[in-house]
Amino acid sequence: MNFLNKFFIKNPTPDKDNIFNWIIVGLGNPGQEYDDTRHNIGFEAINFIAKKNNVIFKPNHNSLTAKLKIKNDTILLCKPLNFMNRSGSPTKYFLDKYQIDTEKLIVISDDINLPLGKIRIRKGGSAGGHNGLKSIIKHLNTDNFIRIRIGIEKPSKISTTDYVLRKFKNLEKKSLEEPIFIVERISESLITNGIKETMQNFN
Repeated sequence: MNFLNKFFIKNPTPDKDNIFNWIIVGLGNPGQEYDDTRHNIGFEAINFIAKKNNVIFKPNHNSLTAKLKIKNDTILLCKPLNFMNRSGSPTKYFLDKYQIDTEKLIVISDDINLPLGKIRIRKGGSAGGHNGLKSIIKHLNTDNFIRIRIGIEKPSKISTTDYVLRKFKNLEKKSLEEPIFIVERISESLITNGIKETMQNFN
């Protein structure tokens, strides 16, 4: 299903009914043809977070969003639907709308430079060639946000574009179940314990 024709960009306006302390953005491409592809593991991880916490995504400004409570914090879960290399626009929209500092933005993405299922937590730094992160850094004009990167491991004899858009094999999908479960724990730890303690415990 193509969501792109259903949503239109609007200027951010204050929302007094909803106050969010954090935003977690899972990166991926919209549409069934991209389901289970390596580039969409950010979507898979944030889907798991929503499912585990019994919250449902709803259409919202060219994205799917859900509201999640973790102790005293209210978190906006977000899946941008305007393709990977344009992820920055909806991310900036929600940060502006809810007046959230970039230090409380968590972005979940794939990483071809990490072994399959390996997780790395980092705050700041370059996009590392990832188009979704590039777009977010460009639109926010800063790299000062938290990233949770999940390794998808790239073989040397295939182009990056072809590889990231390939679907996971069944055994690979099985091996990613635990890392995705851990990403949910990492997200909660980042919000409740901070990045320093979380990096010490999970990196």
